[in-house]
This record gives sequence, C-alpha cells and structure tokens, in this order.
Amino acid sequence: MREYKGIVSDFAQRTRKRVFIEILSIALLGIFFGSSWSGDIPGWLEISVISISVIYVLLGLALYPRAKSVADNFSVYLSNDSLGFSDKGEIKQLPYCDLVISKVLREHGDVVEIRLRTTFRQTIKLRGLEGMQELYSQLAQKIKGAK
Repeated sequence: MREYKGIVSDFAQRTRKRVFIEILSIALLGIFFGSSWSGDIPGWLEISVISISVIYVLLGLALYPRAKSVADNFSVYLSNDSLGFSDKGEIKQLPYCDLVISKVLREHGDVVEIRLRTTFRQTIKLRGLEGMQELYSQLAQKIKGAK
C-alpha cells in the first residue's frame, strides 16, 4: 500500500492567496459603496453586504488552524483494490471500479490536481499531495485495470 501525504506548505500558500483575494474584494466593495455610483443602493444593504463579507473572512481565518491540522494529517493510500483516504488514522476506501478520472490539471507539465468522479456523481479533488505525478500514473493504471 503506497501512501501520499498532504503538503502543508501548499495548503498554507493556497489559503494565503484566497484570503488576499477575499480582503481585496471587500476593499473594492467598500470603495464602490463609498463612491457616487452606488447612490441608488440603500445604506442598510451596503452595510449588510460588507458585514457578511467580513464575517465570512473572519470565520475562515478562525477555522484556519483546524483546517491546517486536517491538511497535515491527511493521506491518500493506493491499495490493490481501492483508493483510501486517511484523516487522523481512520481510513475510508473507495473501490477503483467506482472511480473515473474526470480531469487532470497541470502547471508547467507537472500534475497539480486530479479530479475524480464516483459512480454516485460525487467529485473528489486530489491536490497538494506529495508525488502527484506518480499518484496520477498509479491511479490511472489501477482505475483502468478495474474496469
């Protein structure tokens, strides 16, 4: 059984980018609402939109330590007959015959994300794991062999 562990630095980098974009969006909303273009929008609606946006960002920041802990403990396992996911020791498995590789995203020729679809129409995104290229090739072989 081969294990592919999560890369915490990749998770942290993606989170920093997401938070930066969210804060930039709130700033742009504030600028828009402060300008003369938003004269027809009621003040209570402006305050509500800004407040909900700020609460969303603050909630994400508050939950970041827990999400980082989950990312640190997350692993994917390839066994002979199923794909396993481990979070804090508990392994959940999906048989290869129930999986289809729907999309593979590459950056500079390297695999960065593998999107799987189950027979139950669920989507699984594998990203930020060590050895993504090897994981993709092994996974493609095992899924093809299971059909």
